[in-house]
Amino acid sequence: MQETLERAYRNFDRLVAENPGAVSVWLSTTLSNRFLDHCRRRRTEVLGAPSLRVVQDQEVTGEPVPLEQWEQVTRDDFQRAIEQLRPPQLREAYRLHVAGLRYRAIARQLDAPEGTVGRWLSEARQALRGLLAPGAASSEGRARP
Repeated sequence: MQETLERAYRNFDRLVAENPGAVSVWLSTTLSNRFLDHCRRRRTEVLGAPSLRVVQDQEVTGEPVPLEQWEQVTRDDFQRAIEQLRPPQLREAYRLHVAGLRYRAIARQLDAPEGTVGRWLSEARQALRGLLAPGAASSEGRARP
């Protein structure tokens, strides 16, 4: 509630010119959005708590904490997995996306519909998860998706 009133105060010059109904809608929307932000932040904190306990336990016991799955993948393993993406459109779409291009720009560059680019990226991510999964064979011996 306080954050909503603070925002209203900061936007006072703009809000004072509005009719009371519009101000009421603005206040309600702002209050709802702040509440949702608070809930999301709280959810993130709760979900992160088990990981924090692991770090705290390590500090107390001095025993090493097992690495998360993504921490076990080296940059070279990741690059080799990207090279194995088939068909080539998956690999190229993924590289362009990692380079920061949006779906529309990738679609233009690869001369494909945006929806197809989205499907390619989804398939590329799924294939990379399989290629980099624990217990999968070494990068050179892995089967192509």
